[in-house]
Amino acid sequence: MCPLDVLALRKKYKSLSPPIASNEEKLIPIAEMYVYPVRGIRAGAQVDSLMLGMHGVMFDREVLLAATEDKAIVTTNTYHEMGCLRQVLKGSVVTITSEKPERLRAKGLPLSLSIDLNDEPEKVGPFVECQEGYFGFQFEDKVGAWFSAAIDREVFAIRSPLRRRTRMNSKELIYDRHDDLRKSFCTDAAFHVINKASVEEVERRMKERHPDGLPNFFISTE
Repeated sequence: MCPLDVLALRKKYKSLSPPIASNEEKLIPIAEMYVYPVRGIRAGAQVDSLMLGMHGVMFDREVLLAATEDKAIVTTNTYHEMGCLRQVLKGSVVTITSEKPERLRAKGLPLSLSIDLNDEPEKVGPFVECQEGYFGFQFEDKVGAWFSAAIDREVFAIRSPLRRRTRMNSKELIYDRHDDLRKSFCTDAAFHVINKASVEEVERRMKERHPDGLPNFFISTE
């Protein structure tokens, strides 16, 4: 476990009045950390360390799947078969596997797929626009074929442009700063922090409905 300065993650939103004094800052222990290189895969990649950028976690939500027929975004929320996928991050390389390997064997495909996220997005493939305002660079056909076989749906994968910077939704985040931005395929929140004691409750609710976000950090209050 490692200590984390609260104000290093949470911005001083204008709702904080008066601002938190330096002697009021606290250290909290981090029990687990997760990164989600492929957005939409419910299972995150547990890591021992990560690099924090101004707009989030490096290598987080860098890859996104879209349906071949209409370019609609495909995630576990909208297509539950994606729940069979798992991802592991080692350095800059994310490796994806499936809990239903028979689908890949039937297509004569490898049981895992590795993507180096240090590769320049512009060199991945052609630029493509998808639904919901998402756009990026499309991976070569063999990457899309692997995902298509793994989740039993025709999809293609896109890589987030490095230059993509999107304004926050001020209607949903009424206390955001004017200079807050999001990068890659992240949602409006760059970090999701969850108290580990609540994980059991989250798991129970997941059986009834999908949670709104995916956590990057699990913290321990013990």
